Amino acid sequence: MTLEFDILQTITIAVIVLSIGAVIKNRVYFFQKFFIPNPVIGGIIVALITLLGHSTGVFFFEFDTTLQNIFMTAFFTAVGFSCDFKAFKKGGKLGIILTLVTMVLISVQNILGIVLAKILDINPLIGLATSSIALTGGHGTSAAFGPVFETYNASGATTVALSAATFGLVAGGLVGGPVSRYLVKKHNLLETAQAKQSKEAKTTRTKEVQPYTGLSEKNMFHAAYQLIVAMGVGTIVSMLIESVGFILPGYIGGLVLVIVISNVGDF
Repeated sequence: MTLEFDILQTITIAVIVLSIGAVIKNRVYFFQKFFIPNPVIGGIIVALITLLGHSTGVFFFEFDTTLQNIFMTAFFTAVGFSCDFKAFKKGGKLGIILTLVTMVLISVQNILGIVLAKILDINPLIGLATSSIALTGGHGTSAAFGPVFETYNASGATTVALSAATFGLVAGGLVGGPVSRYLVKKHNLLETAQAKQSKEAKTTRTKEVQPYTGLSEKNMFHAAYQLIVAMGVGTIVSMLIESVGFILPGYIGGLVLVIVISNVGDF
């Protein structure tokens, strides 16, 4: 039996799953203690139900994916709002080290994916589809590179890449929280941060403080307008990038525009 859900039903189920994750987290101390995200909790439940249906052959789910690319593009484009060039200066030496370490780890992911693919005697491009493309780039990058790999006879590369990205997302949510909590407690980072904030508060107490306007209808709509415009115009930017031979996710154009809008606005 195949259960088909239209676009409105799919959105409704997504909201319900997110709400279930939030309710469970609020009632289970373990999830609170280790910072397990609400979407991960609800998503795992749905994944297990889906797995049960497929494994037994009793039922199958078919969700409408019309809004998938739109929401995914909106999410990654919005990430650009947090890219503040002024913050790079504050990062200093530690920021440079973090960038270099990240570049090394991305390379390790790619090398490991190809090596394991050769050991398992499968197409190296399939191994690459499970590496940084999925684990660092996420679903957007996977959806961009998967079809390209398939043109080079890497059958099923898109499905493999998206599956790897989903696994990385869930695993990151399950592992990241506990590991972060352990590091915070081990190095007393909470106390250090509080002491630093207290010191900064004392040094800035005599300075004129601008009133914080907070969230407002005006600010929220301005952000929404900027995001939508960046997504739309970003499609043209992405096409221009692709025209010169670069293979990048479709959201890159919007992401670049939002970074420009945000930083020009700050300046």
